[in-house]
Amino acid sequence: MALTTPRSAVVPYRVQYRTDTSSSPCGWQRNNLITVRKTQQAAKVKARAREYIKFKSVDKDVWLPQTTLELLGKLTHLKDVYHYTDADVKHITKTLKFAVDEMSGFMRKSGRPYFQHCVGMAGCLLDIGAPIDHALSGLLHSIYVLCMCCHWFIKGMAGCLLDIGAPLDHALSGLLHSIYVFGAQAQALTNADDVCELRKKVIEVVGLEMEYYVWGYTIFPRGNLDDSAMEIAREALDRGLYETTKMGPKLKDAVLGHFCNELDEFYQLDQVYSGNRKRSLAFRRNATHILNKLGYPELADKLLTVYSKQDQIDIPNSKTDQHHTKTVRQFAKKLHQVFGSDPKYGAAPRKFHRILNFDKVAVHEVMENFDKHYSEVENLCPDIPLYEPKV
Repeated sequence: MALTTPRSAVVPYRVQYRTDTSSSPCGWQRNNLITVRKTQQAAKVKARAREYIKFKSVDKDVWLPQTTLELLGKLTHLKDVYHYTDADVKHITKTLKFAVDEMSGFMRKSGRPYFQHCVGMAGCLLDIGAPIDHALSGLLHSIYVLCMCCHWFIKGMAGCLLDIGAPLDHALSGLLHSIYVFGAQAQALTNADDVCELRKKVIEVVGLEMEYYVWGYTIFPRGNLDDSAMEIAREALDRGLYETTKMGPKLKDAVLGHFCNELDEFYQLDQVYSGNRKRSLAFRRNATHILNKLGYPELADKLLTVYSKQDQIDIPNSKTDQHHTKTVRQFAKKLHQVFGSDPKYGAAPRKFHRILNFDKVAVHEVMENFDKHYSEVENLCPDIPLYEPKV
């Protein structure tokens, strides 16, 4: 039987000639035109990126997990580093559930879910080698202070702590780092006894070790990270107080948490929508000095990158911008009605700070009475045992 070529395999010469446009003058012109159009389109995209997406250039340098799945993926990737067991996995899952239950339903002025920030903080702590409980504490890092204003701030902080290699407990404390500030139960605080009762509830759920990092983040070096807080942190480091005083190690852990908090906030431009806060030159110098001396130069570089990127962003104070702000506020009120969230992020009463009122002490007084100053807050709840982290 003679061999035959299938009809589908036969390509008529006429069709083949028309599809091979490279040898045709018209085909060459068409290809050239397509190339020109692609080049023009690429140029437009680049111009648009330069004009509107200036901040995008730091993505490769500063990446933080923003969802629980991304954070769990980072934890899986680091499993060989931390050697955590099935019991640890259950602990992580339980903490995530508690953080969601306690902090859910709130957004920042930028429209960003608050819980995302806390996850990023936890990831950053993991990357700097923080213990797992320290990283998880980032999820509840403000639970004792602001009432009913959190939820999604959290994930970015946890991711940052992962990124700088924080021990797992330290890193995952980032998931809880707002619980004493923004937590649902913080709204009922009226006195120091209420604070202690809330701490006991948190310890019952997440354990003493993780609460150690959450509590430390809440009180060290100040309730808010400002120039005076940076001054305390740097002077304590230069004097060797991190190693020679009882409260020094706790200050060190808290400072790392605050820097991971900073990285995620500024990376996501949250501060642009919250008064466009910028960090002073003194703050940046102190932060860089502290991180370099503690052995985290990469985190210092990332912070300087996101600070400088925010410096490039101008918020026009035009009528259009004012109208936009008014619209955002109206929309926030609608969201409040739907989700029960607080539309006034940052303006809510910080009941925890009002109860303790420890931020009013001058820097020189703090440094002269370092252990005594912080011990007063540390020992606020005498029936809660003091946790000593593993060296």
